[in-house]
Amino acid sequence: MENNHDTASKLTGAAGIVMIATLLSRITGFLRSLLITTNMLPQGYSDEFLLAFTLPDLVYDLLAGGAIAAALIPVLSTYIAKGKEKTGWKAISTFMNLTIIIMILLEIVFFVFTDDLLSVLAAGYKEGSSGDKALLIDLTRILLLSAPFMMMAGQFNGILNSYKKFAVAAFGPVIYNLCTIFSIAIFGSKSAYMTAWGVVAGAIVFFLVQFSAVFKRFSMYQPKLFLKSPAFKRLAVLAVPSLISSTIIEINLIISKSYATYFDEGMVTLLNSANRTWQLPLGLFAQSIGIAILPTLSEEFASRSYESFKNILYRGLRVVFLLSLPTSIIMIILSQDIFRAMFKWGNFSEINVFYGGLCLMGYSAALIFASVIALMTRAFYSIHNSKTPLLCSLFGIVSNYMFNF
Repeated sequence: MENNHDTASKLTGAAGIVMIATLLSRITGFLRSLLITTNMLPQGYSDEFLLAFTLPDLVYDLLAGGAIAAALIPVLSTYIAKGKEKTGWKAISTFMNLTIIIMILLEIVFFVFTDDLLSVLAAGYKEGSSGDKALLIDLTRILLLSAPFMMMAGQFNGILNSYKKFAVAAFGPVIYNLCTIFSIAIFGSKSAYMTAWGVVAGAIVFFLVQFSAVFKRFSMYQPKLFLKSPAFKRLAVLAVPSLISSTIIEINLIISKSYATYFDEGMVTLLNSANRTWQLPLGLFAQSIGIAILPTLSEEFASRSYESFKNILYRGLRVVFLLSLPTSIIMIILSQDIFRAMFKWGNFSEINVFYGGLCLMGYSAALIFASVIALMTRAFYSIHNSKTPLLCSLFGIVSNYMFNF
């Protein structure tokens, strides 16, 4: 095992790379939301475009989501550390093959029953002068085509992180966001359909970039199902609770979107804008550090280096706390000014800015707690405990539903 100094140096470098990439990813993601607001809101279909991501995002979380961090990375990292890489790849191959099969089935079901599902998931959506249900259904079906590519790209991303190839893994989402930004910038004010197809193209590019990076390791992939493999059983035990957890998180977002559909046209866009703004510091501080330390935490736990595990986690929590606390306070105090500076030059009215600022204030108050949760969740994953985050997620969805309705 490496000494603490070497481990700390490597973690610092990895965290720095991931933090830069996460910053770029969040900035480009924010620019994407900003372009949706400025290019699509005046045309009256920004809400439809954002709601159209509901089913594709749900498919992703049902089949990949938290399983990548909770199961794929810890399991593969552990077997790599033990010198049993091929055994780990049997589990990964089985997981990938199963999710592809289930993905195809879900895509067919969601495509056929799009209208019925959206009637439940966007219950308050009102078709009228600005609401176009047919457009919402069409956009959803187009964007469903992006889900398989996003799922596989996410799995490749997890494999790269397991091998501590953080740079390519971290910058992949930036490429996807840039492709989406290009699509919205060119077609956003002209055609919602062309914009949606541009998002699908971005997902394909994201998939190809991640696959090219993981290609050398892919020689150990097998198009078989090793359902009786102890490694896969171990992965499945971790994956199922985490998939439920990530699905619950997505359902939480759906509940918030559904609540917003009961208000005037544009409220879904406003809530999304506030959420994207809040995601900038959350992703930069907590998620980037969590991504960087997860493989190392998994290795330290596998080698029973519990003292090193504790020190790494403590340093991560300390950094996250020191960064998120002042940021949270500043964003609460300046929520209206921040929202105005970011969106008032677009097509938001002063009343939009007011309500958007209130949404941002609420999100910002939760920043420090969400940051600690993000890091602790990965710590639980590293010790192969995905049930505790699941229980916390269940409590969260009940609370969210009660406060919304």
